[in-house]
Amino acid sequence: MVITGATVVALGTGTSARAALLTSPTDSELLGSKVIDFETAPLGSFSSLTLGDVTFSTTSGRLAYISDWYSGEWNAQGKSLQSSYEDNVTFTALKIDFANPVTAFGFNWGAADEFWSLTAFDSAGNVLDSQYLPTHQGGNDDQFFGIKNATAPISYATLVQKSYPQAEVDYVLLDNFKYSSLPQPIPSKPVPEATSTLGVLAIGAFGAGSLLKRKQELKI
Repeated sequence: MVITGATVVALGTGTSARAALLTSPTDSELLGSKVIDFETAPLGSFSSLTLGDVTFSTTSGRLAYISDWYSGEWNAQGKSLQSSYEDNVTFTALKIDFANPVTAFGFNWGAADEFWSLTAFDSAGNVLDSQYLPTHQGGNDDQFFGIKNATAPISYATLVQKSYPQAEVDYVLLDNFKYSSLPQPIPSKPVPEATSTLGVLAIGAFGAGSLLKRKQELKI
């Protein structure tokens, strides 16, 4: 049975009344966001890859890949993060760590034939939201998914193939990963100490007094 994207989205299991599935790269929650397009990443396999302040990692010794296969297809442009068809080799779970907590994130999603769940966590490991991602039956239709409106800053997320190992490993692609970091506080400038200010005033008063005394001496 083919499950449509709309059906799978309806199965989303958000754990918060506010958290929601993000479905557009132009969502207001992503205004001013950073973008990872994977173009600077080296081609080949990896178990952990850090780009900017985001780290993508696999579990159980499995691998993910940076490849330009299917560029222009399956919602990928140029290089993208991919899995493969190799069972016991390619990832069925991907962890996404944010060096700085984020308020929302999302990515182009392509080629999925199986159920995948996207889950966001806070710094203590509490689940903020969990959503099923729809399958992708073909084409290059700009499917984009993520999580927004979490009740707390998002420290990391997981992407897991829920049908594995009952089903075969699923070939999927991620591209144009966008995320909105929390505003970082602006360091405040140190305030001059009161003693220093008084010292400056004292020096100024002394200088003015000396100048007045010299003028009086010249008049005598």
